[in-house]
Amino acid sequence: MVERFFQAGDNLFAILSNGELRIKPLNHAKWQNELPEIDTVLGLLEAAGVSADSKVVLCFESEDLSTRTARVFLTLDYAGWGESTYLLNGGLPAWSGLGLPTS
Repeated sequence: MVERFFQAGDNLFAILSNGELRIKPLNHAKWQNELPEIDTVLGLLEAAGVSADSKVVLCFESEDLSTRTARVFLTLDYAGWGESTYLLNGGLPAWSGLGLPTS
C-alpha cells in the first residue's frame, strides 16, 4: 500500500507501507493547472506501485500546498479512484500537532 506520494524535480516518489521507495521520472508530465490525461495519471500511479486495490491518503505539508493536494484528489476521483482516495483533514501540520507518528 502507498503511504505517501511526493514530487521532487522531474520525479514522482511513492513510499510504500513496507518502507520501499519507488521513483518514476515524470518526463515533464507535471501536475499543472490543466487536468492531465487520465492515461498519464494512471500510468504514474501504476509505476509508483498503486493498484485498483490500493487506498491512497493525500496530505499537504504546508497550507501553501493544500490547493494542489485537493486538485490531486479531484483528479483521482475523476480517474475513478474517489472511493479509495482520502484527504487528511488539516494535512501533515494537524497530524503532527496531535503528536501522531510520521515516517
